[in-house]
Amino acid sequence: MIVGYTSGVFDLLHEGHINYLTICKQQCDFLFVGIDCDELVRYNKGQDRPFESEYIRYNKIFNTNLVDIVFLKNKSTIDLLSAIQPSICFIPDNKDITKERKKFHIRKNIHLSIIPYTQGISTSVVAKGLNLI
Repeated sequence: MIVGYTSGVFDLLHEGHINYLTICKQQCDFLFVGIDCDELVRYNKGQDRPFESEYIRYNKIFNTNLVDIVFLKNKSTIDLLSAIQPSICFIPDNKDITKERKKFHIRKNIHLSIIPYTQGISTSVVAKGLNLI
């Protein structure tokens, strides 16, 4: 069984998120998805984020039927790898790939799959359309 893992903010769930999760799910039998908790999002993206609470974001991802386990993430990915023991971890190609490879290098038996970013759509684009920013 191929166990996959990814995480993210998934704020204002949009087509790019759905494309990403669809590709992730196609590459594994069982997909864990960590939703960054509100505190972590504020730390990484600023006090004006997230636009939606962690519970709204959690429920939207849960209801996509693209994930097998969804959870609120308040620890680093490295801390979670031992518990989840994925065979494959997914990251979007708009991340710092070198930094991400170092993160997963600790566990040599984990394959890192880089998923193409959906061009032209992002949480910022959606937020501007909704006059949130």
